[in-house]
Amino acid sequence: MMSTPQPPPHPAHFHQSQAKQARPPIEPQIRPPSVSDKWIPPVLQDKVTTDLAPILSDPTLLSALATSHPSYTSSQVPLSEQLSSNIALATHVQETANKLTQLREQTQALLLQHTTLSSQWRRKQSDMDKALEPWSPKAKYQRLVASIVEQEAIVRAIEESFLEGGSHLGAYGDEGFYSAGGHGTAKASDRDIGDWVKRIRENVQILEMRKEMRERWDEGRVGGWR
Repeated sequence: MMSTPQPPPHPAHFHQSQAKQARPPIEPQIRPPSVSDKWIPPVLQDKVTTDLAPILSDPTLLSALATSHPSYTSSQVPLSEQLSSNIALATHVQETANKLTQLREQTQALLLQHTTLSSQWRRKQSDMDKALEPWSPKAKYQRLVASIVEQEAIVRAIEESFLEGGSHLGAYGDEGFYSAGGHGTAKASDRDIGDWVKRIRENVQILEMRKEMRERWDEGRVGGWR
């Protein structure tokens, strides 16, 4: 039966285990002496009663004798280690706080720079849109519509020149075209008639082409633009 793989340890637990492994083993503490042990500091073991009387009346000497037992030094080892660990953690926290302050200042400067660049870009984009406005789809469509109206006016003017007479062609009579210029009326030549027909065909062709372009535009078949 296959065993289920264990999940990887949490990073915080990993660092704690590393710290425990790096920490030297703590020696077992020495138990303080009890009354039944009748412990006497070695320095007093060869003293007589008259020598001990001044010591009993001096609290400082009594306190010093109390710290001469090996248990006192042994009890100070864990405290010293904890103090050293606290100092190291406080130093690490202070360094982290300094780095955080520096990163915060850098982030604030980058944010201010981003805001400035964003404002500059919006102004540049506005200027670019204004510069490209004549070539925008909307402007092109408006020019196309205006060109259709203009071409219709040109075709209408050519047709009116056929009905009313112009510099080359006059009215249409039973015997053909007559020129209205000069004295009296003169029949228009075949060349004048051919020129007029050519002009009307060319301009009508341009008009139809522009109308077709507009229809294609309205149907969305001009480069994907509407």
